[in-house]
Amino acid sequence: MKTGQIRYGILFGMFAIVLMSFISISAQEFRGTIAGTVSDPQGAVVPAATVTVQNIETNVTATATTNEEGSFSFPLLLPGKYKVSATATNFKTSVREDIQLNIDDRLTLDFQLEIG
Repeated sequence: MKTGQIRYGILFGMFAIVLMSFISISAQEFRGTIAGTVSDPQGAVVPAATVTVQNIETNVTATATTNEEGSFSFPLLLPGKYKVSATATNFKTSVREDIQLNIDDRLTLDFQLEIG
């Protein structure tokens, strides 16, 4: 191989490494997720429970309904402080306040609802 070809090969390799670095950096997610399960006092899951998240700083809210396994998920939430509540028919509302969601957090919040 000639010296010029080696030099271009090295430059191309360096360019490829830099390009891959930019691609991996841009793929990082800054939003977070709050997920969990809602159950009754005996530990049985509660399907069709209503779960609400509220960003305390922006007052933006989102609502989800638990699935057959009593699970809920709020992906792609902005970092900040949240209030999360869960309720279902014949149960008292359960509230968690001052939940801090940081960049790329995956928080699990399980609720056990009281009958009432």
